[in-house]
Amino acid sequence: CHNKRTAELKAAHLFDIFRAKEVPDNDPEFLQQYEVSDLYDTSNGITLCRECHDVFDALLCCVEVRRSEEGTITDHVIIVANAILQSAALKRKWTALNGSKVRVPSNPLMLTNWPPPKLFEFREDKFKERTIELEMVYR
Repeated sequence: CHNKRTAELKAAHLFDIFRAKEVPDNDPEFLQQYEVSDLYDTSNGITLCRECHDVFDALLCCVEVRRSEEGTITDHVIIVANAILQSAALKRKWTALNGSKVRVPSNPLMLTNWPPPKLFEFREDKFKERTIELEMVYR
């Protein structure tokens, strides 16, 4: 998020360990389809500052995997819910982040711990469900 201050970093889980009821941790087949062994697999997380982590956990932002027409991954991009973009207190920071590219590790060793695309897509689906709920509440 380009936080210039000394930021406390936190692990943001894509399969949220506090909402685990939607993720059967004891079902290896379910987890394997997303290429993780369990909820605490290092590929089930990304590092964020505290504020970004809180917004991510609240399903008010997500990372969208963008692909070319051939299906090759071209970018990972931050998508922010309208509820945040319309907030006077949060608008400035989050408007700047909305649509910005996520820095994906280029080091092959670090890339092995990067979340698989299917996992980002799972989280994006949860984000979309949440934004639809919010839009219905605030109509």
